[in-house]
Amino acid sequence: MSFGPVRVMLPGAQGSGLSRLGHGDYGDRLWVITTNDNVDALRFYQRRGFCLVAVHRGAVDRSRASLEPEIPPVGAYGIPLRDEIELERQP
Repeated sequence: MSFGPVRVMLPGAQGSGLSRLGHGDYGDRLWVITTNDNVDALRFYQRRGFCLVAVHRGAVDRSRASLEPEIPPVGAYGIPLRDEIELERQP
């Protein structure tokens, strides 16, 4: 399976120890942020116990305007690329 960029937030971690997450070393919260067009990632994470906790409306639009103008206006499946969606899994 391949899907676009997903940010995985690891409190206190430097991108290692993924298999131990949720077991005390990095806290009890694991969350990811993906874009609204990334339906493959949304399916992947929800099937693994993650829940939607926030929609950051216009976050991609703001990033495109101020930081990364190369972000396309339309993403996967022809869906307008506008928002970030935050998902969380708690042990």
